[in-house]
Amino acid sequence: MQTAATVALVLQLSGIPSPAGDAAQVPDTAGKRAAAPAPRLDPYLIGWSSEPAMEYGGLMLASAQRLGSALLGSTEAAKSRPGLAAAWEFPFAQLLSIVNHEINGHGGWARTFDLDPHYGFNLFGLAAWTETERPPHTPDEMILLCGGGTEADTVLAHRLLADLMRPDGAEASTVPLALLAKLDLTLYVATTVTPDAGRASDFVDQYQEGNDIANYLVARQGQRRGTDMDVLWNQVAPVDFDDPLLEKNFDAARMAALWNALDPVLIGATVEYFRAHLVGGSARIRPLVLNLGGSVGVSAGTRAFLAPSYVTRYLDLYIRLPFGVASIFGRDLDSSVDRSYGWGGAFTVAPRGSRFSAGATAERWDEPASAEHGDGEPGWHVSGEMHAPLARRFGVAVNVGHKTEGFVAGRPFGAGTYVGLGVLVSLN
Repeated sequence: MQTAATVALVLQLSGIPSPAGDAAQVPDTAGKRAAAPAPRLDPYLIGWSSEPAMEYGGLMLASAQRLGSALLGSTEAAKSRPGLAAAWEFPFAQLLSIVNHEINGHGGWARTFDLDPHYGFNLFGLAAWTETERPPHTPDEMILLCGGGTEADTVLAHRLLADLMRPDGAEASTVPLALLAKLDLTLYVATTVTPDAGRASDFVDQYQEGNDIANYLVARQGQRRGTDMDVLWNQVAPVDFDDPLLEKNFDAARMAALWNALDPVLIGATVEYFRAHLVGGSARIRPLVLNLGGSVGVSAGTRAFLAPSYVTRYLDLYIRLPFGVASIFGRDLDSSVDRSYGWGGAFTVAPRGSRFSAGATAERWDEPASAEHGDGEPGWHVSGEMHAPLARRFGVAVNVGHKTEGFVAGRPFGAGTYVGLGVLVSLN
């Protein structure tokens, strides 16, 4: 994951032109050729974060996506035919979404629990898998591993879409990655067989073949019933199709998957990707929003995750301001026997034309009562992040947060403090 930024640094130090290429030539009013400024490229991140490290891991893959697009888009053929960008941006995004699902998702939780993960990839079949040297210690660990792949992709998509809402927007090449990562949960649930007696054989086949959603559902059932961990991990647990919570859990996951796809910011960003980037040739875009006058705009976003004893859905309201972007969000937590709620907000200062940004997030929620864990407890989480340039080509990224025990997507499950540190490398 560090390769892309390392290549970028080598190119810069060796004097090779940046991927943005030479400034494009456009006619001036006198009929001569005048140089148009090259589009501003966002810095590339090389970073480390407390496990499961989903956000920083995803942002490094997004750096690889942007670098690859900039390199391939710097040719004269690409500049004259901007629609060609889709020919590499979508396949590259698909590959990186799979890598993110495995290494930052399943692998992130496996590293957290010291299970020593390793990975397999079939690039031609667009298939991948994660294996571990040791089984999880508890059903909660097993469930987090099962849901971790779609969790990491949704965390990445949310971050990329939130960055697009900033006053300067973001590089358009991140939109295919946001789109494909966002749809990971939705498509995974849509292709999972309903766990009822009429399709018992098909569901068991998916469970034993490693389908994440089927394994998530069976692991939750096993958690309720105290099933031996070796039986769960070896995917030989008997599935009780008469258990009403099995299908209720799946119905909750299905509603979450549908909610996840109905994302106005994602839709607005995808429209602008095709209109402004592939047709108009713009390197940077901003999603379509409801304009309130001046530089203020409003839009909404949706996201969903599979937690150990419930399914949780978010509704985000974004407010784009001249100097940054604010968001407030609500959250429901559905355990299939109880429903509770949470709320929070975030604000990021990101002035136009500046590489500096700083933001903070705070949230609170009530854990629902569940058949897996009994009565729930209130929880809270706060975090802050800063990206600051130290020189023209280099900067630093810092992230720190603290939370109580409970599920916050992409963050440690237990209570405590987490940190992230990174180097930012700019090409222009």
